[in-house]
Amino acid sequence: MPTVWIPLNMRELSEGRETVQVVGRTIRQVINNLERECPGIKERLYDPEEDSLLAGLAVIIDGEAGQMGLLEQVQEDSEVHFLPALGGGKSADDESRLPLKKTPKSLAIWKRYSAKRVKEALHQSAGALKDVDGPALLRDIHEARQQDSQGRPAS
Repeated sequence: MPTVWIPLNMRELSEGRETVQVVGRTIRQVINNLERECPGIKERLYDPEEDSLLAGLAVIIDGEAGQMGLLEQVQEDSEVHFLPALGGGKSADDESRLPLKKTPKSLAIWKRYSAKRVKEALHQSAGALKDVDGPALLRDIHEARQQDSQGRPAS
Protein backbone atom coordinates (compact mmCIF):
# COMPACT_ATOMS: atom_id res chain seq x y z
CA MET A 1 0.00 0.00 0.00
CA PRO A 2 1.26 3.53 -0.70
CA THR A 3 2.67 5.37 2.31
CA VAL A 4 1.40 8.91 2.82
CA TRP A 5 3.59 11.25 4.86
CA ILE A 6 1.27 13.43 6.93
CA PRO A 7 2.31 17.11 7.08
CA LEU A 8 3.00 18.38 10.60
CA ASN A 9 0.07 20.79 10.48
CA MET A 10 -2.33 17.87 9.77
CA ARG A 11 -1.05 15.33 12.29
CA GLU A 12 -3.89 16.04 14.71
CA LEU A 13 -6.11 14.38 12.10
CA SER A 14 -3.90 11.27 12.00
CA GLU A 15 -3.72 10.89 15.76
CA GLY A 16 -0.12 12.08 15.58
CA ARG A 17 0.99 9.48 13.06
CA GLU A 18 3.81 10.58 10.79
CA THR A 19 2.80 8.18 8.03
CA VAL A 20 -0.38 6.35 7.06
CA GLN A 21 -0.64 3.48 4.60
CA VAL A 22 -3.75 3.45 2.43
CA VAL A 23 -4.97 1.57 -0.62
CA GLY A 24 -5.05 3.50 -3.88
CA ARG A 25 -3.75 3.52 -7.43
CA THR A 26 -4.32 7.27 -8.00
CA ILE A 27 -4.01 10.35 -5.82
CA ARG A 28 -7.82 10.63 -5.85
CA GLN A 29 -8.15 7.11 -4.40
CA VAL A 30 -5.34 7.77 -1.90
CA ILE A 31 -7.08 10.94 -0.64
CA ASN A 32 -10.48 9.21 -0.42
CA ASN A 33 -9.00 6.30 1.55
CA LEU A 34 -6.89 8.65 3.66
CA GLU A 35 -10.14 10.41 4.67
CA ARG A 36 -11.42 7.09 6.05
CA GLU A 37 -8.27 6.73 8.17
CA CYS A 38 -7.97 10.42 9.11
CA PRO A 39 -11.41 12.08 9.06
CA GLY A 40 -11.20 15.73 8.05
CA ILE A 41 -7.96 15.50 6.09
CA LYS A 42 -9.65 15.51 2.68
CA GLU A 43 -10.89 19.08 3.11
CA ARG A 44 -7.27 20.14 3.72
CA LEU A 45 -6.12 18.52 0.46
CA TYR A 46 -9.04 18.57 -1.97
CA ASP A 47 -11.13 21.34 -3.56
CA PRO A 48 -14.57 19.86 -4.37
CA GLU A 49 -15.64 22.86 -6.48
CA GLU A 50 -12.63 22.51 -8.77
CA ASP A 51 -12.40 18.72 -8.36
CA SER A 52 -8.67 19.09 -7.85
CA LEU A 53 -5.99 19.40 -5.23
CA LEU A 54 -6.26 22.62 -3.28
CA ALA A 55 -4.54 25.55 -4.95
CA GLY A 56 -1.03 26.01 -3.66
CA LEU A 57 -0.59 22.34 -2.83
CA ALA A 58 1.98 20.14 -4.54
CA VAL A 59 1.94 16.34 -4.50
CA ILE A 60 5.30 14.60 -4.53
CA ILE A 61 5.30 10.90 -5.42
CA ASP A 62 8.53 8.99 -4.92
CA GLY A 63 10.47 12.26 -5.06
CA GLU A 64 8.84 13.51 -8.26
CA ALA A 65 6.30 16.33 -8.50
CA GLY A 66 2.97 15.09 -9.81
CA GLN A 67 1.71 16.91 -12.88
CA MET A 68 -1.70 15.25 -13.25
CA GLY A 69 -3.23 16.14 -9.88
CA LEU A 70 -5.84 13.64 -8.74
CA LEU A 71 -5.20 11.40 -11.76
CA GLU A 72 -1.54 10.90 -10.86
CA GLN A 73 -0.73 7.18 -10.58
CA VAL A 74 0.85 5.70 -7.46
CA GLN A 75 2.50 2.32 -7.04
CA GLU A 76 1.99 -0.22 -4.27
CA ASP A 77 5.27 0.88 -2.62
CA SER A 78 5.03 4.63 -3.40
CA GLU A 79 5.74 7.39 -0.89
CA VAL A 80 3.36 10.33 -1.19
CA HIS A 81 3.97 13.80 0.23
CA PHE A 82 1.59 16.75 0.12
CA LEU A 83 3.60 19.97 0.34
CA PRO A 84 2.62 23.61 0.17
CA ALA A 85 3.92 25.20 -2.99
CA LEU A 86 6.69 27.62 -2.11
CA GLY A 87 6.22 31.29 -2.86
CA GLY A 88 8.54 34.27 -2.91
CA GLY A 89 9.16 34.48 0.82
CA LYS A 90 7.62 35.75 4.01
CA SER A 91 7.54 39.23 5.43
CA ALA A 92 8.14 39.75 9.15
CA ASP A 93 4.50 40.64 9.82
CA ASP A 94 2.94 37.84 7.71
CA GLU A 95 1.17 35.50 10.15
CA SER A 96 -0.83 33.66 7.50
CA ARG A 97 1.78 30.95 7.01
CA LEU A 98 2.69 28.26 9.49
CA PRO A 99 6.11 28.66 11.12
CA LEU A 100 8.59 25.83 10.67
CA LYS A 101 9.27 24.34 14.08
CA LYS A 102 12.54 22.49 14.35
CA THR A 103 11.81 19.43 16.44
CA PRO A 104 13.78 16.19 16.62
CA LYS A 105 11.09 14.47 14.55
CA SER A 106 10.92 17.19 11.90
CA LEU A 107 14.70 17.27 11.61
CA ALA A 108 14.77 13.48 11.24
CA ILE A 109 12.21 13.73 8.42
CA TRP A 110 14.26 16.37 6.61
CA LYS A 111 17.39 14.21 6.87
CA ARG A 112 15.62 11.68 4.61
CA TYR A 113 15.03 14.32 1.92
CA SER A 114 17.47 15.09 -0.81
CA ALA A 115 17.37 18.87 -1.13
CA LYS A 116 18.28 18.56 -4.80
CA ARG A 117 15.43 16.09 -5.51
CA VAL A 118 12.91 18.21 -3.59
CA LYS A 119 14.01 21.36 -5.41
CA GLU A 120 13.77 19.62 -8.80
CA ALA A 121 10.33 18.21 -7.96
CA LEU A 122 9.03 21.59 -6.83
CA HIS A 123 10.44 23.28 -9.93
CA GLN A 124 8.29 20.91 -11.95
CA SER A 125 5.15 21.85 -10.00
CA ALA A 126 3.76 24.95 -11.65
CA GLY A 127 6.82 27.14 -11.11
CA ALA A 128 6.63 26.83 -7.34
CA LEU A 129 10.22 28.02 -6.90
CA LYS A 130 10.08 30.72 -9.55
CA ASP A 131 11.03 33.57 -7.21
CA VAL A 132 12.93 31.57 -4.59
CA ASP A 133 16.68 31.98 -4.19
CA GLY A 134 17.74 28.38 -4.87
CA PRO A 135 21.21 28.56 -3.29
CA ALA A 136 19.71 30.20 -0.18
CA LEU A 137 17.06 27.44 0.05
CA LEU A 138 19.75 24.75 -0.14
CA ARG A 139 21.82 26.58 2.53
CA ASP A 140 18.75 26.79 4.81
CA ILE A 141 18.03 23.08 4.43
CA HIS A 142 21.66 22.20 5.03
CA GLU A 143 21.74 24.47 8.10
CA ALA A 144 18.57 22.85 9.49
CA ARG A 145 20.21 19.43 9.14
CA GLN A 146 23.13 20.68 11.24
CA GLN A 147 21.00 21.90 14.18
CA ASP A 148 19.11 20.23 16.98
CA SER A 149 15.51 21.15 17.90
CA GLN A 150 16.71 24.21 19.85
CA GLY A 151 18.72 25.62 16.94
CA ARG A 152 22.06 24.60 18.48
CA PRO A 153 24.71 22.78 16.47
CA ALA A 154 23.92 19.07 16.43
CA SER A 155 26.37 16.83 18.22
